[in-house]
Amino acid sequence: MGRKYVVSSDQGCKLQCPGCAFTGFLRSSKLRSFEDLSARGYTSVILPCHVAGVSRRYSDFKRHQVVQIGAGFLSVVAAAVRTFLKGDHLIFFLWASANSRHFDLFKWLYLFFPKAEFVLGMDQDEHGPMNELERMNLQVLFATDFEILDFPRLKKIKNDLFSKSGASRVGLNGWDFFEPRSLQSVHREPDYIIAKEQRSSVPKVSVIIPVYNDAKALRRALLFWGQQTNQSFELIIVDDGSFDDPWSMAFPALSGVQFLWIQVSRDIQRTRGDRSFRAGITRNIGVYHARGEQLIFVDSDIVVPSSTIGTVIDASARQTLLQAKRWQLSSDLPTQDIAYEEFSKNCIDSKNGYWEEFQRSSKNWNQIPAKWRYVSTFFLSLNKQDFENLGWFRKNYIHYGCEDTDLGVRADQKGFSFRSLDLDVFHLPPGKERSEFRLDEKIKKNLLVDAFIQLYRNTLSEEVFEELIDTHVREDIIDSDGRDSKI
Repeated sequence: MGRKYVVSSDQGCKLQCPGCAFTGFLRSSKLRSFEDLSARGYTSVILPCHVAGVSRRYSDFKRHQVVQIGAGFLSVVAAAVRTFLKGDHLIFFLWASANSRHFDLFKWLYLFFPKAEFVLGMDQDEHGPMNELERMNLQVLFATDFEILDFPRLKKIKNDLFSKSGASRVGLNGWDFFEPRSLQSVHREPDYIIAKEQRSSVPKVSVIIPVYNDAKALRRALLFWGQQTNQSFELIIVDDGSFDDPWSMAFPALSGVQFLWIQVSRDIQRTRGDRSFRAGITRNIGVYHARGEQLIFVDSDIVVPSSTIGTVIDASARQTLLQAKRWQLSSDLPTQDIAYEEFSKNCIDSKNGYWEEFQRSSKNWNQIPAKWRYVSTFFLSLNKQDFENLGWFRKNYIHYGCEDTDLGVRADQKGFSFRSLDLDVFHLPPGKERSEFRLDEKIKKNLLVDAFIQLYRNTLSEEVFEELIDTHVREDIIDSDGRDSKI
């Protein structure tokens, strides 16, 4: 599927269409080079209609965004585009508030460009003649601020519009849109540097660990990565702007291990549970620098056995998600370093817990309904090429949760096999200061509702949304004002 990058230009556009503002196109000033985009894992560039004279060539497209990438169409970028694109690609935008002439033109384009992608931008205020879109297969972008648009209203807008036409609709396919009116401090393409590196031979496995203000737990977890019996791996630690100096604490534990330490910039320090969560973004940065064929995504507070790398290599296969079994450690865990075998004596006994029931089940994971809901990056492994083909982690998950669930949904849709490994890993006790929800279940559920709404915007699947709500939230969510839930 690949990932698509949208280049925005603030100068020279006189069309006054809502496209650039609503979709949150990244500012052109952030684009240093096309090679830089390729370095971030993008396979396509999408240029707005008014860039390099496109709007003059297609003067009738007042409310469309007509964009094409590839050599020959825009001579100003053709040479750079050829450096990483495999072929031409057409994307057409239509905003639902357009008039019938634009709908007619959109339908005409659909007939003459069968390989193009067609995206409908939906606002909640006014809509054109949706019956003109009969039998079109459309991707849908909700243009209204998702922070104020709850699930019932999203669902009503979608169903009302499409009940008036025979058009089918799917979630956004590989797009990395985000809501521009949410916190501007959340940089979806943050600058970063390679701070430290100790790598030589190409490994079979790349282990990617994002970290934010978790230095003590990271140091403890890294000790066990250094004890692996199979050494064909590298650690890629991506520090998302920590201010507890994780490098100083982690460095002694990295002796003798291949590693890369990436430092990501953060202009404004975040607080746990705010809307500047970037775990998926930092994992993507790590993937670009990964050399192994197999990836492992693991949290910074997860302790693993010495057999981990060998187990993953033996089980690895194309189009297969591998996941370890995670057990929660008690807050009474000794503070001094202990052997891996000692951790099982300090687990919290939650026999009826969500994860415990799943991990103790004798059922094949592939036979469990809605199997994607158990996909989690506390310890998740898959082939690097498969990860890139799935479209990487989406950048619009700015809340705690669901960037990994979204990947699981896409993997399920693509027919991936899901496998639970015979591999026990342990979750170090988080402590209130390290928890995204401050160990408060009410806060956690409210954060998850926001993430579930974002997942719905990406997938347009009521089935996925309702499954998550029934599993994790049910009827007991009240928002911060004590009003009825967003669901």
